[in-house]
Amino acid sequence: MCHRTFLVFVALPLFAQSTLPPQVRFKQDFINSVVIGSHTAVYASPSPKAPITQLLLTHARRDAVGVVPPNAYLFVPAQEKDLFQEPERFWEKMKTIQFHDYAQISTKIPVYGYANTRAVEDNDQIPVEDATVRAISTPGYTPGAVSYVIDVD
Repeated sequence: MCHRTFLVFVALPLFAQSTLPPQVRFKQDFINSVVIGSHTAVYASPSPKAPITQLLLTHARRDAVGVVPPNAYLFVPAQEKDLFQEPERFWEKMKTIQFHDYAQISTKIPVYGYANTRAVEDNDQIPVEDATVRAISTPGYTPGAVSYVIDVD
């Protein structure tokens, strides 16, 4: 039995598809995605009709969120969950601070909220067929960003 671990983050396109196990597939598109098993994806569903029921997101920026199936659960960083569930609160606040945004708050926050969000924190495990996925805290790109470690047997 061979055990392999992969870290999913923005640079995954550097890996050739041939180096990934069959349970993990990389799809290059306008927003790249990684499919784990048949029902879990990172960043985006590979197509609107794909049977994705779990979508793992690494940070709250709308340019990193692709196709979201209507009934999929979104796993999002705990620190940024409100930005996925109720982005209108962020945008309402931005109206009053827009010319005094000394903290340089990103304006690429999602515009529309998602109902089926689940927060992940450092070392949380996400149930995935044929693999184990663990969230790790990787703040930097955004304050609450996470990456995902995929363990495949």
